[in-house]
Amino acid sequence: MRHKSGPTPAPLGSGPLIGILRNESENIVHAWVTEINRVPFSKVSEITSPVSVRSDRFRNYFGSLIEYAADPSSLKARESLRIALRSEHLRTLDLSRVVMNQHALRKVLYDIIESKMPSESRDVAKDQACSIVDLGVLETSALMGEYAQLQSVLNNCMSSTPGVRSELDHAFAKFCRNTMDYFDADFVSVFRLLEDANDMICLSCAAKGVVLSRGTMIPLNRFTMAAEAIDQRTTKTCVSNHWSPMQRKKIMGNLSFEHCLAVPLIHDNEVEGLLFIGDNTGPTPFTPDEVSLAEEIGADVMKIINNVDMFERLSIMSRAQRALIETAANLQQEIESSEVFRIIGDKMSELIPCNELTFYVFDWSRNICNPAYATGPYTSEIMEDRNFPVDVGYIGHVSRTKKAEIILDTEDDPRGDQIPGTPVMHCRMLVIPILGRKEVLGVIELTKYPPDTFSKEDLEVATLFANHAAVAMENAQLLKEVSRTRDQMELYMDLMTHDIANYTTPMIAYIDSIGSRRDLDAQMASAVKTLSSQMDNIMQMVDMVRTMHKVRHNGSPRIMPFRLEDAIHRAITETKNRVKDKSLEIEVRMSGEPVSVMADELLSGLFVNLFVTAAKSTRQDPVKLLVHVEPRREGRNEMWWVKISQPGRSIPDNLKREVLRMTKAAKSELSGGFGMGLATSRAIAERYVGSMWITDMVPGTPSNGCVFNISLPRAP
Repeated sequence: MRHKSGPTPAPLGSGPLIGILRNESENIVHAWVTEINRVPFSKVSEITSPVSVRSDRFRNYFGSLIEYAADPSSLKARESLRIALRSEHLRTLDLSRVVMNQHALRKVLYDIIESKMPSESRDVAKDQACSIVDLGVLETSALMGEYAQLQSVLNNCMSSTPGVRSELDHAFAKFCRNTMDYFDADFVSVFRLLEDANDMICLSCAAKGVVLSRGTMIPLNRFTMAAEAIDQRTTKTCVSNHWSPMQRKKIMGNLSFEHCLAVPLIHDNEVEGLLFIGDNTGPTPFTPDEVSLAEEIGADVMKIINNVDMFERLSIMSRAQRALIETAANLQQEIESSEVFRIIGDKMSELIPCNELTFYVFDWSRNICNPAYATGPYTSEIMEDRNFPVDVGYIGHVSRTKKAEIILDTEDDPRGDQIPGTPVMHCRMLVIPILGRKEVLGVIELTKYPPDTFSKEDLEVATLFANHAAVAMENAQLLKEVSRTRDQMELYMDLMTHDIANYTTPMIAYIDSIGSRRDLDAQMASAVKTLSSQMDNIMQMVDMVRTMHKVRHNGSPRIMPFRLEDAIHRAITETKNRVKDKSLEIEVRMSGEPVSVMADELLSGLFVNLFVTAAKSTRQDPVKLLVHVEPRREGRNEMWWVKISQPGRSIPDNLKREVLRMTKAAKSELSGGFGMGLATSRAIAERYVGSMWITDMVPGTPSNGCVFNISLPRAP
């Protein structure tokens, strides 16, 4: 709008004073410059500038002031005066100095009147001179108010919390109105550059006529002036000589302007946006001084945009960190894949608002992809599109590149593939691969409808969530494999402990029946005896497996005091019944006091498995074992230390730990190893919060024999 500064003053026309001032303009300007130079309140660049430059500028201002005083209704005269004032504003510390300069002009005019006009006309002429100077002061004051409001809005934007979007939008709208008043323009708008999309998005706008709403997208190919300003990184005014007639007619989309100004907003040598000022009613184009003022204002706007960007980035990352922590906590409690997909998808939609989200999962064994979770208006259509090839559409593209990508237009991009049943739409899409340790596990697609789009911060946050999704998916797959393996182990356990035992029991009965026949020849009797021994070994193996299964899967044991001596003697008796092909010599040395430990009904099994394994894993006959029990203290705990020595049994240092585990290094008893007997004994000891380890009878000399050490908690 054109600024109105109160009632229009009475014109002085071509009266004698106007004529004298026009004729004496050079002397007036010279005297004015001399007076002002005495007390400079200007910028350094102004103080060091040549006097002739300032004289030219003051001459333009004085000429515009005289023309406006002669005809205050002249739009061109007033516009010229305000242009001259803005030029002075550029070179002074503030507009108040411009007012002081005009008071100096008043003194110069008085001196001219005293020297050039008759005495009877001087008082009237001085009143007219005051009116002329007051016109300049009045316009300066109006300009001061407009600029002060403009700066106030910018300062508020810098000092206020930029996270409140409504307040920021209101402040930008007010800034555009103030800028429009200050430059006497018809249109002011601030744009943000979407570089990847080659579009400008309107952040705010003020206009006498058509106003662009916030979020309006204008392609750069329909905003040629902005395209040139951005490409050349310099302010552009009016139109270029090489523009076509259509380009001259339409500056911004379908909007046209006689005079316009496009200021690129630059940060770190990158164009981030544009300040655009357009005018159709002003008589003159924008001057170089006005261009410089607009560039200074544009720099302030860029600072605000940077401030907002920084705050939003910090806010997004802060919310992302909180969401990631919450998501990680929720995922730890979930093992179902479907729930993992839902948690990741919902949290990502919450942090990155979108119209649609789809979670796709790959099945590389069949080279197909399936939707696992979806939100949005076309969820049913998306979920029905199943078992499609892994190389289709954006999903296939990011699965090959393994890089997240922002798709600016889903229909114009040839890599896309239409989902049956969904409409053709020009959308923005964020596609993120979920990278596992060995392969791409899936893809997450987020979709926004125009004019909304995705930012680099959105891509970073989505990538963080994709990393969480990858870990969660691999954990879920691992749990599935563990569960499947556990089920298989349960099946094998049933076969071992039930079916094999059921088949073996009647076989043992038949063999015993055959072995009891008196007419059996010696060779056959020997074979039957060997077969019977092997069948006993099978049943003992079944018993070991049952014991190990019970130790590992029966939960917390019911611990109570047990007499250790009784458990050891029962184990000796049972061991002799099991090992019939060798003679056993087991010597037990107990402490003089009663020895009780905290254990359960499996305590005897601990020693049975150890004794049987020790006997069957050696070729010695007889097998000699020495059992010695003594007290032991482990930290604050009172324990009983059971040492079972086997002379002549050598266990190398590198196998002392391995034979207590069910590993290949333990070997089968049939190949000179220990099988699973020692591992079962160790598992029972640890069931009671005890321990088991192996040492040499003579430290550093394994060939002299080994010691099986068992530590069990002492009963109170």
